[in-house]
Amino acid sequence: MPPIDVSSILDWIRGVFHANRFSDATVLILGILLGLVAKNIYTIAMRSFGFVGAFLSRLAIGWWEETRRETPNVVDFAMVVIAPYENRHVFLLDPLIGPHRLNEVYLNPRTAIGVRLQTFSITETKPWVSFRLDEKPSFVARLARLRRHVFRRANYAPLSPEDRRILKYRRTYAPIENMVGQYMTNEWAAEMTLGEPCHIFRFIVALVYEKNADRHADRHFHALVIWEELLRRRDIQEVTYFKPEHRHRWRTVARIAEHYRSSTNAVDEFGTIDVMVPKRLLSQDFEVCWEAGPEGTHVPVCRPQRREIETAAFEIAAVVDAKAVAGALADEFSDLP
Repeated sequence: MPPIDVSSILDWIRGVFHANRFSDATVLILGILLGLVAKNIYTIAMRSFGFVGAFLSRLAIGWWEETRRETPNVVDFAMVVIAPYENRHVFLLDPLIGPHRLNEVYLNPRTAIGVRLQTFSITETKPWVSFRLDEKPSFVARLARLRRHVFRRANYAPLSPEDRRILKYRRTYAPIENMVGQYMTNEWAAEMTLGEPCHIFRFIVALVYEKNADRHADRHFHALVIWEELLRRRDIQEVTYFKPEHRHRWRTVARIAEHYRSSTNAVDEFGTIDVMVPKRLLSQDFEVCWEAGPEGTHVPVCRPQRREIETAAFEIAAVVDAKAVAGALADEFSDLP
């Protein structure tokens, strides 16, 4: 086979693309077509690299979270259910909504980041999201004064530290209340509006991040929906766990109950949902209690008819703090919340 003469090939190319062979319009059209082809090749290459890079970065983040057993940018929604059965109380969790990322729940990215940063200040003994009125560092205090000055110049009403703290709670819990309310209140609220006799029950929503989770459970945010009457009760004698990881979840509910009973402003620190249930669906009778609202107004809330609390009743949270038992079977936790 004779060797290839490169110079002859180059001369042939120069002859084909000689300027005298094409008009100006033809050269322009060829240039546009070559530019479009080059642009598409560049776009495909860059998107391919971008897709591979995004996939590898998500894979690395997932591997890191799986290794640490921690997913702090995810929140799920569950209802706490205490089912009485044969003189015992069975602790269950009913998943209301599937897991969501924080940026899907909070449309304001600043709020989502603020909730995410709560994981650094939450403790094992106080696992729910809370905003304190601690004295701020000098630099942060100067920024706060500058912000108040800018708001005053813009004719915004200044907020006190306590009002700003309550506003943070509302921004945190309002999206969660809206999402949970879609699954709990729509149908029966319409029935009550149409005149159907209904009971009104109040549920408390607590956003928690448990740092005392067992070794087989990942740590992430949980929005626990709890019947307010459960937080007020002191006569729960025995608890049986359906799943092993529910053991620490019940401890979390117990600590929330202790704080809810001891704090005068606990209602403002959690989310609240009013659920209307038709009376024809309930076998137990309830009495109406007029509870004071945030503005001093009174709203009707139905509660079970009061009865004498047994002398053997105990404080849930006191037992939690006094008996930290680990490694036992679920049936052996009859005396431990």
